[in-house]
Amino acid sequence: MIHPNSDLSYDEHKKSGKRDAWRKKAYEYLFVQGAKSDREIINALEVEDVNNIRPEITRMIQEGILQECGKKICQFTGKRVRLSEVSAPYRGRNAQTEVSVST
Repeated sequence: MIHPNSDLSYDEHKKSGKRDAWRKKAYEYLFVQGAKSDREIINALEVEDVNNIRPEITRMIQEGILQECGKKICQFTGKRVRLSEVSAPYRGRNAQTEVSVST
């Protein structure tokens, strides 16, 4: 169960437009760079709070925009982490014109 405060925070984040901006940046980064860990995406996008982007990566995986494609040991934490990439149906598209990463 999601705490009501989390729901409120997410709604505010979504309404601000930041959520869609982070989703688009993550998609574009993976489209160009290929498979990366959440931390690599977060560092490349210079995200200060991992809670701004990690849930969106998970949501995009659930929506089929991204897919998990493996695991590796994180160079920052030393823990086993997932790798994500753009899923096959979205690889031939242009993030700015054809792919709606907003839901």
